Amino acid sequence: MPLDAQRARRRAAPSCRRYPPRLHGPGIRASLSAAGRSGDRPYYRRGGSHPLAPSEKGLLSPAVFLPVLEISSIAVDVGRWILDTACAFAGELATSGYPVRMGVNLFAAQLRDQAFTADVLSALARNRLPAHLLELEITETTVLGVDADTLQPLQALRAGGVGIAFDDYGTGFASLSLLKKYPLTRLKIDREFVRDIEKDPDDAAIVEAVLAMGRSLRLEVIAEGMETQAQADILKQLRCSEAQGYLFGKPMPADEFRSRIARKLDARARVAPV
Repeated sequence: MPLDAQRARRRAAPSCRRYPPRLHGPGIRASLSAAGRSGDRPYYRRGGSHPLAPSEKGLLSPAVFLPVLEISSIAVDVGRWILDTACAFAGELATSGYPVRMGVNLFAAQLRDQAFTADVLSALARNRLPAHLLELEITETTVLGVDADTLQPLQALRAGGVGIAFDDYGTGFASLSLLKKYPLTRLKIDREFVRDIEKDPDDAAIVEAVLAMGRSLRLEVIAEGMETQAQADILKQLRCSEAQGYLFGKPMPADEFRSRIARKLDARARVAPV
């Protein structure tokens, strides 16, 4: 499948972008939480769809195109465009009175790029998005093979208020050392440990241990892949206060997400524009 950055951008029409909701609040319920505490992640990446294939083939799952894009020569360009597009949507929501934290996955090539810090700061400034409403997500795969010089940009961004999340936590071999090495603000428990949590006591024990470790390290922890109320009930018992998954809603177009969060937040209290 040939990749072309300009073609990818042209075909990534707003109607093809998907944003899944996630819950942050006291206990796990199938709803969004109070203003400023719920989040969304643009599904250009894991788990959603992005039209990188010819239009007659429809939308592709990130599981199909990510491995190709990750090692391609356009990873930095596409990653930069994804970052700016995500910040634009989050900035639009924030100025409308709906401050929502936006999570964006990073490619390893972006971390190695000398313009990375400037790209992030420019995207925030251009879209008038407060730094605390952006969360950059890294994985073990992303950072393996990347030298120590990449720490400085992440540390600088973290000091400026940008969140740094460790995605798919628990599936790799170097995760514990990376927790100490990188300036993290959040752990995202991989869906592998949530899928069978109501049937497998080992999964429940692992999730409970990660939650306890996160609290000890003063990190927020989110459980990914929640699809059933049974999973939600167990996570609530384990004192997990943040989750993401189909139980709360499937990835949705921007207009639908905007309408949904407006209904939820307006029902509580309209917040002042950022």
